[in-house]
Amino acid sequence: MLQEATVNQPVSLNEAQGQASWGAIILIYAIGVLGAASISQAIPVAGDITRSFDLSPDQGGWIISIPSAVVELGAIFTGWLVDRFGDKPILVIGCAILTLGDIGVTMADSPAALYAMRIVEGVGYAGIAVAAVAMITRTTKGRRRTSALTLWSRLQADHGVFRLPKRNRFEHVWRLVVDNLQQVAFWTY
Repeated sequence: MLQEATVNQPVSLNEAQGQASWGAIILIYAIGVLGAASISQAIPVAGDITRSFDLSPDQGGWIISIPSAVVELGAIFTGWLVDRFGDKPILVIGCAILTLGDIGVTMADSPAALYAMRIVEGVGYAGIAVAAVAMITRTTKGRRRTSALTLWSRLQADHGVFRLPKRNRFEHVWRLVVDNLQQVAFWTY
């Protein structure tokens, strides 16, 4: 039975067991994998990005690293937001912000715009990463929690599946499709 999320109310719990179904856990995991894949898409095209924007290797490195730095710096604040507003709203907002950042990256026409949009992507992924773990922790217990968090720990390894080879920075259209599927999947949850 689906229930609306509040700070202290479980979401999509299996009434018989009092915890999230495996379908819900896998959906949360899939959102995390797709979010991480979206963030790491700059890695295979780092050379193309630096050439396209006439960046030094150091500047290109920052383009790659900025989202991770934002997640590291913003995780504690994001945790406070999850405590204050609940995990589901922050997860949904994180998906939306990440999608806006992805759109901005594909449209960036200057290094400053590209840096700014990579920061936006990092903010979105921080929302996803923190809220997803909070949701798994809140909606599971015992062995199911251990198994669900073990699955979550695979996220960094599994998101590489979505790294498709690209020839230049304009071949990011598929990312928009992935982000939209991510949001559709979450809203149907």
